[in-house]
Amino acid sequence: MDIIKSIITTLLLLSVLTIVHELGHFGAARLFKVKVNEFALFMGPKIFSWVSKKSGTRYSIRSVPIGGFCAMEGEEETSADDGSFNKKPVYKRSLIIVAGPLMNLLLALVIIIGIFCYTGYDTNVVDTVSPNTLASAQNLEVGDKVIKYDGQQILNYMDYSLFNYVDKDDTTIFTVKKVNGEEQVYTFNRTRNDKNQKSTIGFNFKHEKNVSIFKTMSNSVIYLYSMVKSIFYSLIWLITGKVALNAVAGPIGLTQIIGEVVNAPKAAFLLKFLSLSEFAALISVNLGIFNLLPFPGLDGGRLTLLGVEKIRRKPLKPEREAMISFVGLALLMLLALVVAVSDVLKF
Repeated sequence: MDIIKSIITTLLLLSVLTIVHELGHFGAARLFKVKVNEFALFMGPKIFSWVSKKSGTRYSIRSVPIGGFCAMEGEEETSADDGSFNKKPVYKRSLIIVAGPLMNLLLALVIIIGIFCYTGYDTNVVDTVSPNTLASAQNLEVGDKVIKYDGQQILNYMDYSLFNYVDKDDTTIFTVKKVNGEEQVYTFNRTRNDKNQKSTIGFNFKHEKNVSIFKTMSNSVIYLYSMVKSIFYSLIWLITGKVALNAVAGPIGLTQIIGEVVNAPKAAFLLKFLSLSEFAALISVNLGIFNLLPFPGLDGGRLTLLGVEKIRRKPLKPEREAMISFVGLALLMLLALVVAVSDVLKF
């Protein structure tokens, strides 16, 4: 029963994020008067559908409860219709394409603001320093701001935990903005125990709560920026081998992680809801940024082709673009299979 609950929750979560993504494409298409042939909730055979008399768009609900799509006229085939996607100028097509990922980022921001309004947020300001630790030995003080970790910018605890996760050296260097405004560099030599775990530095970051809505919103934007930044760092670290493939979670891994939240026996409903909401924000940001990568089959790949069209001053045939996207999607499916195998071996 628990595994069924985990699978259903994962499918619903991914479906909501995908539908929000497609709504971005749909809204931009309608704005630029591109004919949308069909907007579908979920995939597979139709359960129910109807056609709008005003726009001619078919709205449908399909049988496989995951995802959805927005099918535009002239998107995958040449069309002579003035309202077709392929007839619109490059900048309008680009905005239609980028609207999907932007909707995912906007959804993530809204979720983060909601969470921070209730729980508050962590900062990069030192709140406590434990006695007899590396931090106390070097006079790290309450109120100091940790602004760099080994030269990398720190805006909040997320940034700190990201760089701390991949820090394999025994020496950690902080750049700190002191209470008096001066910057000071701290070097911490961290010893290792029998399990090869590094010693902690010995401080905690300040947690802000019950502040103004404007401060909450501005810190939500900063947190979203940190999430985006973490995705790019993670991709670079995967390519360079700094992070192993087993650190990546696919659908199986997501189901496992979500299952641990929804099936937690003693956790209150509100705590589960907040955890799932934060997880949804993270996945939504990943979906948005990943789709903007310049790879065939993704929105970023289509933007790249539009850039090529602008340079050549000659458009690719939609059929050829569709074939390039098909090859890209096949490669992405292969990658998803590799990640799925990694998930199985890991869990």
